[in-house]
Amino acid sequence: MNRLTVQQRKMVYAGSALVLLIPIILLGAPSSNSAGAVKQGRQSFLAASRDHHDLGEASLGDVDPTSATMNLVLLGMRGVAASVLWNQADYLKERKKFTELAETVESIILLQPHFKTVWRFQAWTLAYNVSAECDAVEDRYFWVKRGAKFLKRGIARNRLIPELPFDMGTFLGTKIGLADEHEAYQEFFLRDPDTALWGDGPDEEINPDHKDHYLVARDWYLQANEVLEHDGVEQHTMDTALFLAYPFRSLMSYAKNLQVAGVKGDRDNMSPEQLQTAYQDWSKRVRDA
Repeated sequence: MNRLTVQQRKMVYAGSALVLLIPIILLGAPSSNSAGAVKQGRQSFLAASRDHHDLGEASLGDVDPTSATMNLVLLGMRGVAASVLWNQADYLKERKKFTELAETVESIILLQPHFKTVWRFQAWTLAYNVSAECDAVEDRYFWVKRGAKFLKRGIARNRLIPELPFDMGTFLGTKIGLADEHEAYQEFFLRDPDTALWGDGPDEEINPDHKDHYLVARDWYLQANEVLEHDGVEQHTMDTALFLAYPFRSLMSYAKNLQVAGVKGDRDNMSPEQLQTAYQDWSKRVRDA
């Protein structure tokens, strides 16, 4: 090697680098969503392993190319950058600078799209803290919706985290059903105050089927239960039996609300037979768990 000229050594180094790139490319090629590619074995070893164990970005939920780019640009400093942004978010929250807080949290999402706390943190802040700063009930409801829509983004990005759809069920069931403004919120959930955008119906981003909020909450709780059925998925909110019971508790809350408040708007009466069915489904679900 010492007898080689500088130019020759450069060529040797370049050739060695190219040779080393070949196994890297073959082993680490991106996965293909094509069923034919998987069937014919055209996936790389690492891609097939990621798909098998649900470790790939696409396996976790919707992919944001910007997040992947940010992580690459930071060259291993993602944790440091995220820590700085979390400290800034706490500072802005304490001083009620909610617009700047929202921008900071968006930056955290780019760095930690699969960290459930950032989604729960911001959704709670919008639905509970920011909404409480408004005087008009319509404005408070706007921020409650915004928190729910933010959490919905997190659910799409993280299909294997059961706590996020569970939180959505809690937002739509508890916040709208038990808040001091619950009567107005329940009406707004069926007939949104923004009539220019939604006419005489609900905000279809959070209530596409025009249903009572307890029934929509039940749908999200059911989704959380379905996520929990995946191999290796766990929830850390409460005892599993209680977690599994929430879809059926939503039906009972729906029936109780009808009994206390009467039938309002487009709500349907729930018969005692339906309530008994909810109890039976709940009991069967817990036994099967």
